[in-house]
Amino acid sequence: DPAPVAPQQHGGRGLVPESSPGGHALGSTSVPIPPVIAPPPPYGAHTSSGVSACPCPRPHAQTTVPAHAPALPAGPEATGAGGGGGNASIRRLRKLHVPQNLTSTFLDLARPNTLNNVETCGILAGSLVRDELHITHLLVPSQTGSSDQCSTTDVGEEDTCMYQVEHDLLSLGWVHTHPSQMCFFSSVDLHTQCGYQSMLDEAIGIVLAPKSSPSVGIFRLTTPSGLTEVQNCKEKGFHPFHQRNGPGAGNGVYSESDHVIMSSSTRVQLVDLRRK
Repeated sequence: DPAPVAPQQHGGRGLVPESSPGGHALGSTSVPIPPVIAPPPPYGAHTSSGVSACPCPRPHAQTTVPAHAPALPAGPEATGAGGGGGNASIRRLRKLHVPQNLTSTFLDLARPNTLNNVETCGILAGSLVRDELHITHLLVPSQTGSSDQCSTTDVGEEDTCMYQVEHDLLSLGWVHTHPSQMCFFSSVDLHTQCGYQSMLDEAIGIVLAPKSSPSVGIFRLTTPSGLTEVQNCKEKGFHPFHQRNGPGAGNGVYSESDHVIMSSSTRVQLVDLRRK
């Protein structure tokens, strides 16, 4: 391994110069214990509810949180200007450390699917250390996919959640490929991201699009506007409304993440849970 170097701040563009394969949707939250099912909470409420040990939201489904799941406290509040002109209480995003080898590791695993124009998805898991979040594991559940969608199977959901519970891992986001599309969040991707971000403000979605430039994107919904819009959306499947200002990051619904730190001093642990 190369000698550790200082972590690199990811300010929205750039990211580490690594190659990539393609993809887009993800989903699931299923454990043997009866879950508590509730619609996604409004922005503000979700920040105080924490995040379960193993939420893997299914696109367009209601947010499902295992009844036994521990909560991760939200980041401290800061005072800022609200959209209505007065002061509003907002949450400070904690730093999220992402191993630099995560994208290349996932691309290598996804290569067979990518060559066949099939999307691949995975779950980013880790821990909270001294008020900073660290992605340590890349979990790949049993899944199905095509050229423009990918979703975990029921077995994949159960295996992934049980692994996270057994290893005390928090869900910090998700990653998927776009084998033949550009690097962006589709409407389905926005709903998937909403599931993660409704449970953890800092949750990210990584898109790897090898035929696009840029080929790597680390995204999150804007808050509160983008998150609230998607939480309130009842549409299913692909729908253009969220892309009314264009499909790319910065369209008012989602943006590139600026709380991410790319670190070469740690390496992600790949856990392939797909059943052969």
